[in-house]
Amino acid sequence: MRCLNRVLHLKLPSRIFCTRAEVNETFCIGLSCELEGRLNHGGDEMKKILFLSCLVIFTNALMANPILLPQALISEFRFQSPGKWELEINFATPSNLFVRQDFDSILVGSSTGLSRLRLDYLPDSTAILVVTSDSLVIPLSFNPDGDCIRLYSYQALYPVVRPEIDSVSFGNYPGSMLDTIPNGYSICRIGFGVFTLDKDPTIGEENDTSGTCGTLKGLIYNGDGTKIESGNYTLGYPDYHPITLTGDGSYSVRVFARRFEMAELARITPNGGTTYVRIDTLRFAAHVDSVTESDIHFADVVGVKRSPSVSSLPVSILNYPNPFNPSTNFAVTIPNGVTYRKGWIDIYNSIGQKVFTVFLTRGSPPKWNGVDMWGRPVSSGVYYYRLCLDGVVFKTGSMILLK
Repeated sequence: MRCLNRVLHLKLPSRIFCTRAEVNETFCIGLSCELEGRLNHGGDEMKKILFLSCLVIFTNALMANPILLPQALISEFRFQSPGKWELEINFATPSNLFVRQDFDSILVGSSTGLSRLRLDYLPDSTAILVVTSDSLVIPLSFNPDGDCIRLYSYQALYPVVRPEIDSVSFGNYPGSMLDTIPNGYSICRIGFGVFTLDKDPTIGEENDTSGTCGTLKGLIYNGDGTKIESGNYTLGYPDYHPITLTGDGSYSVRVFARRFEMAELARITPNGGTTYVRIDTLRFAAHVDSVTESDIHFADVVGVKRSPSVSSLPVSILNYPNPFNPSTNFAVTIPNGVTYRKGWIDIYNSIGQKVFTVFLTRGSPPKWNGVDMWGRPVSSGVYYYRLCLDGVVFKTGSMILLK
């Protein structure tokens, strides 16, 4: 025990929060120092030395293959009445259940401050928790005109490490993709990083997409001003909001009740590949059971090159780790027979917005640090990437940022 106490009393970096890597590194350094001391002073404590050696190997394995730590996630939120709110929480854990011993603490945050959940009063081994201001140590309010809902999860295993954070904003809060919550509505999570307004709240039950969609319709124009009358397009990433064309240039598509800003359409080719068509930036806010009209204008004349790689060339891309936090690497394989001048990886969020571009440079493995084009950390969620060589899309994939 004396040797372990020496390890545990090593100083961590003098900040409020430390990273898991720093905690693991400090632990490894402590164990290594203890081993060195034992060997220098001799003695017959080989069993302890062997035990500590095993701990070092185990800790290094954890650093190379980090475990997925439990996290509280926002599932649904609504205002019951002025000043009263309900927050539904589910959990990213191996069992998808709330287990009290997994958490040191969980904090709820708004623009007015932070307050800690009374975990001892919450039912254990529960898949869905519904909490209110009364569930907090100090009452907390949210601004109905616009606010940011945050959950901070501190794990029992690493209580000093920075928390895992989940958040969603609405109304006039800067950067929000959701309008103000109407009376009787809720904010509902319908994907890992996708929220929408929901006119049929299901607080306390598993979420569904009933009451979450509106319709976007209008005309689609080619870059030369002619109407697009045929083709297989989606609004955003492939399989996301498929567009229905009627043959006269008009279109319709079901969209979630949220704000959108798009600069591309995905075009599904006959052989199952995907190309992307640049459009004049499309901005709109969709509402439940409402029709929003907006024409789509291609930035160029349709004639997008189709990627031969989808069916013939052995080009590959894979990100690791996945899920990741806060950075991920890309393993890109390009055969010697494939020549190109420029290569890059475009990264999109779950609603089709481009958030970052990673350029391929020879001798330097591509890596994304979980930030947008302005260097700001992005939120947890599903992100999509596509490998482009000289403007041709060769491969696509998806990844999860889990904070």
